[in-house]
Amino acid sequence: MISLRRTMTWPRRRWRAKGFGIHSPFAFSFVTEVLARRGCGGIDEELRAAATGDGFGDMALIYRCISHFRPGKIAIYPAGDEILTRIVGLTAPDAEIISGNSTITPDMAIVRTPEAAPTHDNGAPVYIIRNIDRAPAKDLWKRLTSGCSRGMDFSDRRTGIICRFSHLPRQSFKIAFK
Repeated sequence: MISLRRTMTWPRRRWRAKGFGIHSPFAFSFVTEVLARRGCGGIDEELRAAATGDGFGDMALIYRCISHFRPGKIAIYPAGDEILTRIVGLTAPDAEIISGNSTITPDMAIVRTPEAAPTHDNGAPVYIIRNIDRAPAKDLWKRLTSGCSRGMDFSDRRTGIICRFSHLPRQSFKIAFK
């Protein structure tokens, strides 16, 4: 059953997903160029093959985020995930995939399943966390957003992206991802 609160906030999320009401230049460009776009721009077929049994939309969102931020080191959870490894290989073939328990600080961390959520913060400036509505990914999302004094987070009901850059003010955006 859909709650009254969800019914009331959904139109605002859809409106904000088009960039309306967002005054930060970083947030506006991220929403309009990454979150509001559909597909993967040319490699849809390869990504569909990589995302077998998984949501193509979620994998396309991860692809667009990797393309936008161009990280040099990416931590993926669960470690050795074949789907994420293949998507990183398609998107950023030069990026180094590091294990989650490594002492190296990654440029981006991607958590695909809630059971694989790390118990500690690895210091990555960009986190993409799927299934933030289920524990332990929900606990990780709450820890990261509450402990962050600078940066922006973007979330819909299931996926959360946090960008912890020191030049950004602390803001949260609840929007509808495409």
